[in-house]
Amino acid sequence: MFLKSLVTLLGAAVAVQSLPAGESANELEKIASNAGFQRFKYVTEHVRDGDRLSRSSAPNYVWKDSDQNLTADSIKFLQQQEITHVISLNHEANNENITTALQNVGIAYTPLPIVDFGTPTLEDFQKGYEGFKNHRSGTLVWCGFGHGRTGTMISALQIYIEHEKPSPQLLTRQDYDNNHVEEDAQRAILDKLQKVLQQQREEAAKPKPKPQPGSAEYNTQLLKEKCDASGNSPVCMKAGHRCAARFAASEKIENFLNCVEKVQVCLDYYRQDECEEFAAQCQAELGTLSSSFYSMAECTCKKQGKAEGEALKFCIGAIWGQLM
Repeated sequence: MFLKSLVTLLGAAVAVQSLPAGESANELEKIASNAGFQRFKYVTEHVRDGDRLSRSSAPNYVWKDSDQNLTADSIKFLQQQEITHVISLNHEANNENITTALQNVGIAYTPLPIVDFGTPTLEDFQKGYEGFKNHRSGTLVWCGFGHGRTGTMISALQIYIEHEKPSPQLLTRQDYDNNHVEEDAQRAILDKLQKVLQQQREEAAKPKPKPQPGSAEYNTQLLKEKCDASGNSPVCMKAGHRCAARFAASEKIENFLNCVEKVQVCLDYYRQDECEEFAAQCQAELGTLSSSFYSMAECTCKKQGKAEGEALKFCIGAIWGQLM
């Protein structure tokens, strides 16, 4: 805590001195400091083209997390930098004044309150990353002073960004140090995140076993393929659920799929048995065309006496919209 306070005082003293000409990064840091954001900088390592990820202290931080305060100058700076999203790991991240001030100017906010020198969780990392993905071109991370907790979240976002790439580069202890990660527990949770994401990649890369004929997975796949090809998948799938209640697991899949063809055009018909008899006749007459929902609906309607004109059109429309 003493070190953070000392750096804060030194930074304030330097900020009032003139900066060397031509050093745009230093000039930006001075402008940010005048707006209340100490140690503001853009992250350039382990990010992708187009990403604009930045970090700083909490606005107008002096000694403790509760110092945070968004002034008109602070908001103006965020808007000038086109910041559209803030991730806060300040212990008082849910502060109503901060939340409202950002909301009023349309800046998205992900509050993840963590005590000073504390360690975010894997869930916190995930929430931060989800927010970042929605605002890749303008995300700012702060905590209090702007080092440990901020550096930990920055490192986590870099890890996620690396795993978006075909061949991710692992972050090292040196990367953590460069990001000002402070605590062993913070480094440990970052190592764990890298391990979890690597395991997920390896699992996703494993070839998935094909469903065996006769298995529930195989039958479900056949039903999905049939319904996707039918022209009205939602009604077809609803018919599949109804037919599943009629057939034992040992029943031939062909019988089940034939049931689906019939039932899908008779779901809400008040004389179900009669409708399915008509549908069965249509199956025999249409042959392979019976897999078309429209062809089955048209044929079944005609057999119900809705042979032409508006009556036929209404009948087909009613069948087509059975899930509405």
